[in-house]
Amino acid sequence: KPISVGIKVPRSGDSAATLELAQLSPFEKCLLARLFFRRELPQGFIALIFGRHRTHIGRILREWAPRWGKAGEQLSNIDVTEEFLDAEEPARSQQVGVRKVVNVDGTDIKVDEKRSDLTANRATYGAKNNNHSARSLTWSSAGGLTFEHTPLFGARASEKSLYQFWGSLGKQCAPLEEWKDAAVG
Repeated sequence: KPISVGIKVPRSGDSAATLELAQLSPFEKCLLARLFFRRELPQGFIALIFGRHRTHIGRILREWAPRWGKAGEQLSNIDVTEEFLDAEEPARSQQVGVRKVVNVDGTDIKVDEKRSDLTANRATYGAKNNNHSARSLTWSSAGGLTFEHTPLFGARASEKSLYQFWGSLGKQCAPLEEWKDAAVG
């Protein structure tokens, strides 16, 4: 059975003299978004592959990017038990006397300064890099498995305050409504 690639070729008896573009299926739209994010292909190149204009590719990405983002968010936060952390602990940790290690690492991602919004400038300016940034914390096991992360916050919030906020309340109980104005992403 032939595979549809999105272009309908007119038959000899058809009155249409030009190629007619078939509607892309949801699977093709999903694949298109995956190509853009995973292979870092420019929109113009993907447009050539699928026989569309670059702006049409942008509309499809606007539809599918949040779906991929939500799936990635759900898959990146893993419920890890204490028994798993004990079993995964490397033998060398026990040899040097370090037990039950969970690493918490803060990451700053540089963002552009928004000159028209003084509040956003204040919220994103951090002393760690002396620059405008978005800050996130990541929890990983001694074996290197990353199992939890915070959303991005303005870099003005210290890593210690993010750790206390996220770690003490837990993801399920955190009052995120109070923080919605401080969240960057």
